[in-house]
Amino acid sequence: MYSQCSALGQFQTSDYPDLPFSNYFSVDFFIQQCQDIFGPQFSKQKIQESVDKTNKVYGGANVSATTLSNVVFTYGLTDPWHELGVLKQPPNKPTITSIIIPGASLCADLYKADPDDSPELKNAREQVTKAIGQFLKEKP
Repeated sequence: MYSQCSALGQFQTSDYPDLPFSNYFSVDFFIQQCQDIFGPQFSKQKIQESVDKTNKVYGGANVSATTLSNVVFTYGLTDPWHELGVLKQPPNKPTITSIIIPGASLCADLYKADPDDSPELKNAREQVTKAIGQFLKEKP
């Protein structure tokens, strides 16, 4: 929750009138929640400034414009948040890897391996291990 309030601002809202929950979960609801939990300094303006800073540092949807390196992004396709991710390999960034896992949910690749895991999930874990191994091997 602190990351949402202090850096990300990815609140699950229903501000659109055509949605079934209408405005019961508006952005203002979540801003108030941030203030209730972390203090009055978490105003809408402060949260927006923090989100802008995070996007500037990490590139937002344009990771290839940053100095980031040695990063593995993994996304399960059944995770509704995956659409906000880095879904394609950024050009000219060989040390940034994006792995899409069909049929997987949020953080599925972080759970303990299970013999019943899908081949796609097993393959994703192997890709992550290989990428991190390569990052460590190249470290000065």
